[in-house]
Amino acid sequence: MPATAASRLPGSYVTLEGDPAALRAGRRLAKVLGMTPLVLPAAAKPLYHAAATFSATYVTVVYDTAVSLAIEAGVSVSDARAMFLPLLQGTVSNLKLLPPAHALTGAIRRGDVATVKAHLAALPKADRALYRLLALRALPIARRSSADSARLAEIERVLAGED
Repeated sequence: MPATAASRLPGSYVTLEGDPAALRAGRRLAKVLGMTPLVLPAAAKPLYHAAATFSATYVTVVYDTAVSLAIEAGVSVSDARAMFLPLLQGTVSNLKLLPPAHALTGAIRRGDVATVKAHLAALPKADRALYRLLALRALPIARRSSADSARLAEIERVLAGED
């Protein structure tokens, strides 16, 4: 929210580009604001911005999808909006301490083929497509953990529609 954005500047990162004088000025300003400056070439800005979109905008989209699915399952709007916040906060806390392979939880991480199949069967078509895409991105993360590789291969077949 714009009204509280300034209070979140300390501890955040800022990317800088420009000539040496501009970089020096940017670093000084970042230090005054309690921010961490990173120098990136101009050509890298779209990729960096896309990464930021994944970490903020798309987390909001996934949260909204979860809320909508809970409402569809019969949960009240107020409960649906509240029930996933502790999960999100726990995930952020885990990611502060652990690499993604150790912070990952859920059916993919456990190699729980039956639950993945049940999820896919229960989801509306558009949400099923999003689930498949995200699950396919979760698989390599799960493979970096101690997850059972045979079960992950079976999940991958299920997600690809081969099972």
